[in-house]
Amino acid sequence: MQADELKKLMLRLERQRTILYRCADTFKDIQFLQGNSAVSEIEKELLEFDVLRTTQGLMWNFLILELYKLYSKSKNDNYRLNALLESLKRNYKNLPFKIYLSEEKIDEYLRAIESEEFMKHYTKLKSIRDEHVAHLDVDGNEVHFSNREAQYFVELTERILRDIIDPSTIGGSSIYIPHPANFSSFIKQIATYKGVYDKLENGLMNPVERNKMSSQTEKEFLRILGKKNFIVEGIG
Repeated sequence: MQADELKKLMLRLERQRTILYRCADTFKDIQFLQGNSAVSEIEKELLEFDVLRTTQGLMWNFLILELYKLYSKSKNDNYRLNALLESLKRNYKNLPFKIYLSEEKIDEYLRAIESEEFMKHYTKLKSIRDEHVAHLDVDGNEVHFSNREAQYFVELTERILRDIIDPSTIGGSSIYIPHPANFSSFIKQIATYKGVYDKLENGLMNPVERNKMSSQTEKEFLRILGKKNFIVEGIG
């Protein structure tokens, strides 16, 4: 394999790796926004905000587009995994990293993305992508892509990362770690701030507790809460 060809292949592998990880992260964020792993009442309360419900819908659209980009059967799509696997298979004997990569695994995934089970899920993915997400000209209530269907593609994606992409790019399998700047981290951090805010506000609203505060403490609490004053009956 020529040096320039290898450079292009490695660049393509890295781009595929980025898309694959992005899909896994996005699906975990969607699951969190659905309330599947919210652990506190404050987190659950925050997830009821309309802006986060809208965000969840947008993230579904994004995930569907990214998954279709990876598993598309169209030869015009540059990021389809099928073409990447075929390239690795075709050039396997000349790959400098073949000692890390199993040719049997390449064959296994080439068969997997042509299987009857795959095509059943892919047909649904393509239908939603073509009829709704890519054009946004039909009622969103008419289409539905379930967690189970998304899970199928995400799990397949993570296996391809582990068995094909990572061995080709870093010489072995990596352990998938969600991106730290995801929605679950964001909501948990906001929930912590809100918990502190609520405690400060409750302290100011409670006549007994507020009378125990020094004038300086009271002013500092009001400053943190962004309020000039709380007039509470019972405070002398």
